[in-house]
Amino acid sequence: METKNEVEFIPENALLLRAENKSSTSRSFLRMALLFFLGGIGSYGWWLYQDIRFIGEGANATGRITSSSTQTSSRKGKSYTTQIIHYSYEVEGGAAHQGKDSVKTWRHKPSSASAFKPQSNDEIVVEYLKSSPEKSRIVIPNRYGDEYLFSILAMVAGGLFVLTRFINSQSTRVRLQFYGGLLMLMGSAMIGWFVYVLFQSNSEVHRPGDFPLMVMAFFFMIAIASMPIWFGWSLIRSSRLAFTDPRELLDLEWMPRCPGRTSIMPRSWFGADAALILDHENELIHFFNCHVLNGFIPRNQLIYSCKIKDIQRSEKTYSGKGGRITETILKSPAGATRLNSKEAGVKELIDLLDSMGSKDSLSN
Repeated sequence: METKNEVEFIPENALLLRAENKSSTSRSFLRMALLFFLGGIGSYGWWLYQDIRFIGEGANATGRITSSSTQTSSRKGKSYTTQIIHYSYEVEGGAAHQGKDSVKTWRHKPSSASAFKPQSNDEIVVEYLKSSPEKSRIVIPNRYGDEYLFSILAMVAGGLFVLTRFINSQSTRVRLQFYGGLLMLMGSAMIGWFVYVLFQSNSEVHRPGDFPLMVMAFFFMIAIASMPIWFGWSLIRSSRLAFTDPRELLDLEWMPRCPGRTSIMPRSWFGADAALILDHENELIHFFNCHVLNGFIPRNQLIYSCKIKDIQRSEKTYSGKGGRITETILKSPAGATRLNSKEAGVKELIDLLDSMGSKDSLSN
C-alpha cells in the first residue's frame, strides 16, 4: 500500500522500544517470581528445620521464668511487642541450665488465645534437645504457624508471577482476552455472593423496614461488582483490534484513509494497544483506543478523529511516587487524551502538533 511508504513512527525507534519494554517487563516478572518462590521455599525450610529438631530429639521440662523484658517496634502505625524471656530449667539427670526465648506476642499465643504475659517465678513448659541440653525454647502451640503461612503465600505469589509472565509473553490479543475474562469472572462471582448474602439476610429479617435497606445495599454492591465486568469486557473488546505493527491500523475498514505522509505514535493504554495517528495531508488527528469522551459516565472511544486545529493542548503537573509528573492533555470538542511527559514520543508529537496548528492553552 502506498501510504506505508510514507509512514513514520514517533519516536523513530518506537517498535524497538515496545519490544524492549516487553522484554524488560518479562525479566522483572521472572526476577520477582524467583525472589518470592525461592524465598518462600527457603523460609519454609528454615522454620521446618527448627521444628523438626525438637520433634526428633526434643524432651520437655518444667522451667521457671527468672526475668523478662519487652521490645516494641512500629510499622505502618501499628505497634508490635516482642518479649525476651529468661528462664531456668533442669534436664534429665538433674543438670540445671539457663535459657532465653523471644516470644512475638502478636503471633505466638497459647491455646487459650490470650497474649502470653510472663511473670517472674512463673512456671513454663520448656523443650530442649537431648543431644544439646543447653539448647531450648518455650513450648508454644503452633509457634511458626504464621511464618509457615507467609512462606506458602510467598511460593504462591511466585507461581502467580510465573503465570503472569507466561500470559504476558503471549500476543496482546490473548493477554487481553485472558485478563478480561478473569475480571468478568471476578465480577460475576461478586454478584453471586451478593445475591446469596441478600437471600440469607432476608430469611433472618424480622423488621419490615430492614428489607428496603438491604435491597438498596444490594443494588449499591451490584454497581461495584459491575465495574470489573465492564472493564473486563472493555479489554476483550480491545483485544479484537490488537496490533503487532501499528501500520496494520491503516488497512482497517473503519479507519479513515491517510493518503499522504502519516505519523504514528504507538502507545499502551490500560494494557491495551493504542495509537495517535497524524494525517499530515488532511491535517487530522486520529485517536485509536485512547480518547475519553465527555459525559456523565466518561467512556473510551475506539476511534476518534478531529481536525488538528481543533485540538487544545494544556499541561498539568502533580506529585507522584516518583516525583513531580507533568501530563500533556490533548482536548478535543468531544473529549481528551492524557499523555505522560516521560512517555516515549510525547515531545516529538507536541512539536508536530505545534507545526500543524494545534492550540496551546494556559497550563493548569
